[in-house]
Amino acid sequence: MDPRFTSLLQWTNLILATPVALWAAEPFFVAAWAGLRHRVLHMDLPVSVGVAILYGHGVFATFRGEDSYLDSLTMLVALLLGGRLLEQRGRTRAAEAASSLAARAPRSARRVGESGPEDVSPAELRPGDVLEVALGEEIAADGLVTEGEANVGMALLTGESEPRPVRRGDRVVAGGVLLDGGLRVMVEAAGESTLLSRMATGLRSAQAKPTPPSLPDRIAPVFTAATLTVAAATFTLGALTLGVHDTLPRVIAVLVVACPCALALAAPLATAAGLGAAARRGLLFQGGAGLRRLAEVDLVAFDKTGTLTQGEPVVVEADDATLRLAAAVERQSLHPIARGIVAEAVRRGLPIPLAQGVREVPGVGVEGVLDGRLIRVRRGGPGEVIVEGQGRISLRDVIRPDAARTVARLKALGLPVVLLTGDGAEVAARIGAEAGVDEVLAEHDPEAKLAALRRWQAQGRRVLFVGDGVNDGPALSEAHAGVAMGGGAASSVLIADAVIAREGLGPVLAGIFAARAAERAIRGNLTRSLAYNVGAVALAAAGLVNPLVAAVLMPLSSGLVIFGALRVERAVAKEL
Repeated sequence: MDPRFTSLLQWTNLILATPVALWAAEPFFVAAWAGLRHRVLHMDLPVSVGVAILYGHGVFATFRGEDSYLDSLTMLVALLLGGRLLEQRGRTRAAEAASSLAARAPRSARRVGESGPEDVSPAELRPGDVLEVALGEEIAADGLVTEGEANVGMALLTGESEPRPVRRGDRVVAGGVLLDGGLRVMVEAAGESTLLSRMATGLRSAQAKPTPPSLPDRIAPVFTAATLTVAAATFTLGALTLGVHDTLPRVIAVLVVACPCALALAAPLATAAGLGAAARRGLLFQGGAGLRRLAEVDLVAFDKTGTLTQGEPVVVEADDATLRLAAAVERQSLHPIARGIVAEAVRRGLPIPLAQGVREVPGVGVEGVLDGRLIRVRRGGPGEVIVEGQGRISLRDVIRPDAARTVARLKALGLPVVLLTGDGAEVAARIGAEAGVDEVLAEHDPEAKLAALRRWQAQGRRVLFVGDGVNDGPALSEAHAGVAMGGGAASSVLIADAVIAREGLGPVLAGIFAARAAERAIRGNLTRSLAYNVGAVALAAAGLVNPLVAAVLMPLSSGLVIFGALRVERAVAKEL
């Protein structure tokens, strides 16, 4: 090649590499200096040393008309900044998800009034209102379908493109889009009380939670110290035997080939894959820290009402007339028993008029006026509601259809399963037997639940608690990992590490598989990358790998990390 053209390329290389070294690499220098000031060996320290040596050598070599490794410097900084970008994306995932949910919340609703449908703001909706939803429109509130059939797209909440068919008696949530048909929906929760709003609030609050250091973070100081020690030893021994000029390429090769790209990528890539695998199966994590904690659990504790069970009693015996009167009075109530009564009336196709003057009677029940008649609904014995002057309604709490199957799979994984509930011993024992749990702890108020969790933790257990009620908040916070039912109390969604965004308990199992697969990927990535780096550093220190070859080999360890992360989804799909 013409020497003049070679010189032009060398100077062009220097001009292009200068902003990379002095501007793009600034975050590494700042972090390295901050670490030194606090006497911490930061992962960015060997990177900063490597960039400084590469750039200094490049300037010197360019002026002397010799080959430099400035292209290696550019590749090094680009790869590391790419890893930093992935890491940052992982940290802001929850905030972005919350913003997306809030931005896409329904803006209007069509309420059916006495004079016909009227457009209102979702904030004006109240329990008991009836909405009319047409093809292509969003459902503006959580509620119960009273008329019509349709396929509802739930991609906003679950990420699934497959629509969900609904009909009279089914429940729908705000944010669902009608892909065909038309519905009338009786409102059960609106505005800030909807599942969509509670999830957005919970995801935003997760940003305030401290994130424990990941395995790569704990390894970084040791890796940094080892890299700098090898580089210093290579320079010292080489300078004494070969001279500084011949030793410098070896030192550069050591620093380049030991680039911690793989360490920086190991956790973010695998964690992102695990979060995605869980989300596609209905479990939305509020951050990567929760995923890591879920991988470590060795005992699972379930609340009963609304968690192992469906959350609202099912009517097992009632005549139509009694049921109709009770539903008319209970229509605006959010109490689980009221929702069960209204749901059964809808399922039977009974007309549900709206009672007037409805009010709660503390310690007794609820009353209202219908057709000039005072209707009083009060609680009877366990599982019984009495409509005074009319009849009785018998109800029973039933377990979720997939509860026993989920518990069996958890036990097959070697995880003991406990039912931890405030309900009485008789009811708890029945539900526990139907679900197949290992142990039942009944009559546990919130303080007793906390005591049980702390007792397990004192024994070295790492407990996953799954619950949905307001009184589950302390337990969700105390547990090693907490999962809240999506239809549960807002406080539970705020505190939990993850939220179930679809029906059933299957997402809990999927989340554990995803968390474990991600953790295996992280450990595998680190093992492969460290083995590669140890071998490559030894060759570089011996002078068998020059800086140019080191720059070519450097992306290989990152490629191994990417390959490991891609296996997470496949591993979860295989288990399920």
